[in-house]
Amino acid sequence: MTALKQPGYPSYSVLVAEYLGLALFNPSVAGERTTNIALRQGGYAPQFKVPSGVIPADTTPFPVTLVDTYTSGLNSGSSSFPDIGFFDDMSFLGIPVSITFRDNAWTMARKTADTVPLAVPAEGGWARATKASAWRDAIQVYMGGYNGGDQIRDVGTMSAYLTRPGKFVLLSMARAASGGDSTPFSAEIARWKVAYPTQFYDMSAYVRDNGLADEGITPTTQDKADIAAGNVPASLRRSASDPHYNAAGHRVIARRLAELLLERGMVDKNTGQHIPSRAAGALPPSGLVLSLPSVSASASVAAPAALQASDSVSVRLINLALPEVTSTASYRNLVSRWGSGAASWKFLIGADGTLFFQDANGNGGVSSSNQLPMKNGKISVRLDINRAAGTQAFYTSVDGGVSWDVYGTPKTGRSTTNPIGGLTSRIVIGNNGEASPVAKLDRITILSAAGAVLEDHDFTVTDVEGWAYTGGAAIVLANA
Repeated sequence: MTALKQPGYPSYSVLVAEYLGLALFNPSVAGERTTNIALRQGGYAPQFKVPSGVIPADTTPFPVTLVDTYTSGLNSGSSSFPDIGFFDDMSFLGIPVSITFRDNAWTMARKTADTVPLAVPAEGGWARATKASAWRDAIQVYMGGYNGGDQIRDVGTMSAYLTRPGKFVLLSMARAASGGDSTPFSAEIARWKVAYPTQFYDMSAYVRDNGLADEGITPTTQDKADIAAGNVPASLRRSASDPHYNAAGHRVIARRLAELLLERGMVDKNTGQHIPSRAAGALPPSGLVLSLPSVSASASVAAPAALQASDSVSVRLINLALPEVTSTASYRNLVSRWGSGAASWKFLIGADGTLFFQDANGNGGVSSSNQLPMKNGKISVRLDINRAAGTQAFYTSVDGGVSWDVYGTPKTGRSTTNPIGGLTSRIVIGNNGEASPVAKLDRITILSAAGAVLEDHDFTVTDVEGWAYTGGAAIVLANA
């Protein structure tokens, strides 16, 4: 969604491909809006009409008309910015063409001449980028910019085009230049987090809070002012008046993004990868996790009002590191919701390592007789509760919640009288009357049946934010 191809030094995309030994395709053009980028990515396939009704046989440009009511995400080029709005690898009615959006007018041209013109039907046809089709099964990284357009809509368009929709990472861009107001950018970023809670990562917050230490840069007075205002420090941008990253900023992003792709299981670890070390003394926040080192440890937070009123939820624990379950206890608590001294529901793991659900009316049935799958010692688990239907379904993921596999058979026949909601309550991870098997955890997300975020906390990059820790629970380095 943003090219970040500043001249004079390699961009973060080039660096992360180098660090992880990956091939790279970055069709973005600096200064373009989000729908332009979606067109280059292949997800946006606009309809065009040809007023003349004919595509010329030669390569002469001919006018076309865009058939689309959503145009705020498109911007045209000019003589000063010739790369913006020029799409060189398109296909229209099966013909390779280039498309130009210049001075708010659209034209097309054949890539190679033919012997005869081609008649075009009245409804025209649809154009799509051709080179991008080879990358539909690749890991895609979108860094949101602020040049215009509906970011959430265009990310959805791009995601739907992937072979596996959801196999992408959405990063936030630097919020503002020195002296700029970060509030509107932070509000926009908050929308992305709600729309794409699994894929979103607040990269600009990471760079702001950790970038100087990662690069061994002593903060200047301006840097301190920028950080206090919620902005990326000037020492990691091209200048105080420019929100774009400099070479050091790109290195911070590339290092963290490489780690993130490995953490989320999107890239398999191998000996050919070489992620540069941080400066001496810098702590890698990617290594932060919620640690529950004992059976009595727990972390809890007040349940949001929307969760208290909800009757159906999806509870997701991302990247659990579970020790071997050898206790003779019949079950152990993963996460539960409590109010007025009683449990509304519990998401549990049995002594045999299988998942199940319990409410005040009793057990909801064992999910599966199969042991949980693991990848790199971690597993993500999910419980979907539909109180009205009296059903619970379980899922597992080995790629950090990007994709989910059904685990066992959905259970039916539970009572619909015991509410999920309540007047006052807390969400509890780990022990709350039962021993906790959770050794370490990256993230908890709870969604409504409609997909609205009811609770979302990433323990790897953020601070306490209202969470209370007891019994030895703490935020620690993953390798501690």
